[in-house]
Amino acid sequence: MGKALILSLALAGALTCSISYSAESGERKELIYQPGQLTPTSSRLNVKVGDLAPDFNLQSLSGKKVSLTEFRGKKNVVISFVPAAWTPVCSSQWPGYNRMAGLLDLYDAVVLGISVDNIPSLYAWTRGIGELRLNILSDFWPHGKTADCYGILRPEGITERAIFIVDKEGIIRYIDVHDINTSPEPALLIQELAKIQAPRSAQAAPGGTVTSKETLGYKISLEGPSKAADMKYLGLVKSAEITSLSEIKAQILIVEVFDRYCPFCQGEAVNIDKVYELVREAGLSDKVKVIGLEISTSKDDIATYKERFNVLFPIFVDRDNQSYKIVGIVNVPYFLIYYKGADGEFKKYTFVKGKLDPESFFRSVNECMKSDKK
Repeated sequence: MGKALILSLALAGALTCSISYSAESGERKELIYQPGQLTPTSSRLNVKVGDLAPDFNLQSLSGKKVSLTEFRGKKNVVISFVPAAWTPVCSSQWPGYNRMAGLLDLYDAVVLGISVDNIPSLYAWTRGIGELRLNILSDFWPHGKTADCYGILRPEGITERAIFIVDKEGIIRYIDVHDINTSPEPALLIQELAKIQAPRSAQAAPGGTVTSKETLGYKISLEGPSKAADMKYLGLVKSAEITSLSEIKAQILIVEVFDRYCPFCQGEAVNIDKVYELVREAGLSDKVKVIGLEISTSKDDIATYKERFNVLFPIFVDRDNQSYKIVGIVNVPYFLIYYKGADGEFKKYTFVKGKLDPESFFRSVNECMKSDKK
């Protein structure tokens, strides 16, 4: 197995289902319909792995029609069927592919998102979600014809939440008819694409040492109303922009990777704040620093988010989705503990993804400080 494949699979293993619905206002969030718990699956597949994928020619949001055969010999295709616009899981799933753009490119893959909603509804819905880096297609009329051809049109007229990976020869190589109530793991897509072809080049593997060599090519900036105080807290003298986390003056570095629009991230804000307070109460603020790494294409300043969720620590903003170069992951929310090695570079000690227990996480901080790795 080649080095590039090992590295990209390692990165894929660190992916989780990311939530990224752009809901700055309460009014916009209220537009999302809550369907409740649905029957996980209720259709019968008409295709199987190894079949030639049925072609389609569907209207896209860009105004042109898109067919599957136009990618023949050029791209591997990830077909993502989602049940309905204006629903929470669908509003989370497609934005998650934005952070996979670099990895998908490695495997010559393109994502086609298909829904049975009409073009006007898809237009309004995706405008609320924010920029999506995939082709969005409408299977509205004849209603659900493509979904029915694949065997994933449910009796109530919506589709299953389904993934089909089609190789450059048009052959179906992977099928996941997923529980409609949950989102598929993005990591699985990369793992399955890796079975079809080797990646074109290597990417940074998750975790490990955060060196300037591994992180070459990114720049992140402190944002917020207290930039001067944040620079002093982190020991940054010359600039609020950094190209390596190791520029931060600390023995231990706690990093929260998040998206300001992610409801899960918003829910964890109080817990990472609690970790910051535990560090301060223990008198460790000179040795242990806490930062946020916010992944967002928003042009708005982070100040509103910091005020709304009472964020107590500095936040760096990653508007170019370069987090995989910085900390080796692309999912949210994610919490990491780094220690500074003898070479002056930060190295990963442990991490938590998803739900954070502040007391347990702080115990890990103390264990890191006492370990011989520090």
